[in-house]
Amino acid sequence: MGFFHGYSNLQDYDSVTHRLLPDTHYRAFTERDLRGLRNSRGIIIGTARAMGLSLLAEPLSAERAEQWGLIWKAVDDERLADEALALARTLASGPTRGYGLLKKALYASPTNTLDAQLDLERDLQREAGFSDDYREGVSAFKEKRTPRFKGK
Repeated sequence: MGFFHGYSNLQDYDSVTHRLLPDTHYRAFTERDLRGLRNSRGIIIGTARAMGLSLLAEPLSAERAEQWGLIWKAVDDERLADEALALARTLASGPTRGYGLLKKALYASPTNTLDAQLDLERDLQREAGFSDDYREGVSAFKEKRTPRFKGK
């Protein structure tokens, strides 16, 4: 079973594959992978699971990581390359500037107050609304065609 995970950037997906043998589990995350989760892991999976992962270092399968919300999607080894390529194409053809603004809002939300988060999202929406990609998206919708985003 393989899986994708990305913590610092939407485009920074690591692809990891593991061949699963009957009754064998593989550690799904390395210490390097978990460094970025130290502060947010308890929020994502709850304190009890975060403690168990941190203190016991028991193996964590890709399936369980997906169930717990630590990764977005687990895929079979033989499909991993195709899935990764399809994901990369989807992201690359989308409104990449908008993706960046969305990431700013998502990464700020755990530490922002509600007022600060609403202010940030207002500002980011305004910025997005003045982008070339926004205009292209609206034009494509009106013309019933696929948008051609340029990340501007």
